[in-house]
Amino acid sequence: MKKIVLLICLIYLTGCGGDGDPRYQQVPSTQTPPPPQPMPPVIQLNTTGLSFASTSCGSNPASQTVEIANGGEGTLTWTAANLPSWLMLTPPSGTAPITVTAQIDTNGLSCGQTLSQTINIEASGASNTPMALIVTLSIPSPPPPPPPVPAIVTDKLKVSFTAATCGGTATSGSPSFTISSDGNGSFSWSGATAQSWIQFAPPNGTDGATVTVADIDTSNLPCGTTSSGTITITSAEAGNSPQSVTVEVIVPSAATINPSTASLGFFAPSCKVSPDPQQFMIQNDGETPLGWSAAVTYNGASGWLSLDISSGIVAAQGTSGNITVTVDASTLACGQGYSATLTLTAISGGSTASPIAPKPIHVGFSHSRSWEHQNPQPVGSRLGGVSFSEPGIAWAVGNAGMILRSVDDG
Repeated sequence: MKKIVLLICLIYLTGCGGDGDPRYQQVPSTQTPPPPQPMPPVIQLNTTGLSFASTSCGSNPASQTVEIANGGEGTLTWTAANLPSWLMLTPPSGTAPITVTAQIDTNGLSCGQTLSQTINIEASGASNTPMALIVTLSIPSPPPPPPPVPAIVTDKLKVSFTAATCGGTATSGSPSFTISSDGNGSFSWSGATAQSWIQFAPPNGTDGATVTVADIDTSNLPCGTTSSGTITITSAEAGNSPQSVTVEVIVPSAATINPSTASLGFFAPSCKVSPDPQQFMIQNDGETPLGWSAAVTYNGASGWLSLDISSGIVAAQGTSGNITVTVDASTLACGQGYSATLTLTAISGGSTASPIAPKPIHVGFSHSRSWEHQNPQPVGSRLGGVSFSEPGIAWAVGNAGMILRSVDDG
C-alpha cells in the first residue's frame, strides 16, 4: 500500500511544475552580488632563525640580516618585540619590504654559554601575526690560563764598592748577590755587563746561584766620582726577563800637589859664601795620599842646589813637613846669577783618568864680588876709566874716589 502512494506522489510531482507549468516560472533576480574580500597582509621572513657565534670570549660576532616582505595584500607595518638586551635590530620597526640588520653586543655576558631568544615580528592585520624569529648566541669559554712561569728574583738591587785611594782597588763588604726563582719553577740564566771594569762569576747558571762581583780596578775611572754599571740577568724561561743588578763604585778625589811657594830666591853678599837654607811644604787637598818626588833642572851651571828630602808621602788632606833647600856657592863664579827649576811630581795618588799635573818651584841665586882698596888717597875725577890688565880681575871706582880691585876669580 505504501509503495502505491509513493509512486502516485512521484508521478504528481513530475507532472506538475514543469517548464510548461505557468505556476512555476523562474523570475530574474534584480540584486548585485557583493565584491570579493581583499587578502590580508602576510608576514614573510627569508629565515626563521639567526645563529651567532663569538670567536672568543668578549668579542662580538659579525652582524647578519633578515628580509621582511609582505606575502599578502595591503600594507604590512611591523615591529619587533621581545628583544633581549644583547640583540639590536636596525630598524626595530618599519614597513615591508625591508632589510633588517641584527647586531650582537656581548658586553656583560658571561663566557662559556649559549643564549636563545624568540623574537616576535608583529604586524596589525596580518593573517599570520606574530611570526617567530629565533636568535641564538654562542659565547665560547675563556682560554685556559697559561701555565705558571718562573720569575727572576735577586736578593739585592745594588752592590756597592769603595776605593781607599784614587786609582786603587775598590772593595765591598758584601760583593755577592743571589739569583733565585719566585717558586713557579726553575730556570737557567746568563749574565752580561757593558762595563769593562765589572767582573763577576759565574757568568751563567741556574736559579739558586750566588754571583760574586770581583774587586774593581779604578785606575781607569775618574777620581772624586761615583761610577755605576749593571749586570743584566736574562733567562728564556723566566717571565720577567731581563733583570739587572746595579754595581756602584765610589772613588775618592785624586791627590793634589800644592807647594807653599812658587819660587825661592837666594842671595849671598860675598863671593863663595853660601846663603842660608830655605824651606817649603807640600799641601795635599785630595782624598788620596800623595806620593811625590822632586827633581832639579839647571839653567846653566849645575850641582849647586840640594834638598834634604827628595821624595815622600803626604797624607790625604794633609801637609808635609818642612823640606829644606840648600845652595852651595863654593863652586860658582862670583858676580853672576843662577837659576834652576825644582819640579814636584806625583808618583801615586791619581789615576789614568785623573792624572796629577807636576808643580814647578823656580829657584834663583846671586852673589856679589869681593873688593880691596888699591890707592891710599882718593883719585877723584882724575881716573879716566877702568882698565883690565889681568884676565878675570875687575877694577872700579868706589866711594870717595877710592880705586877698588876685585879679589875673587870672577
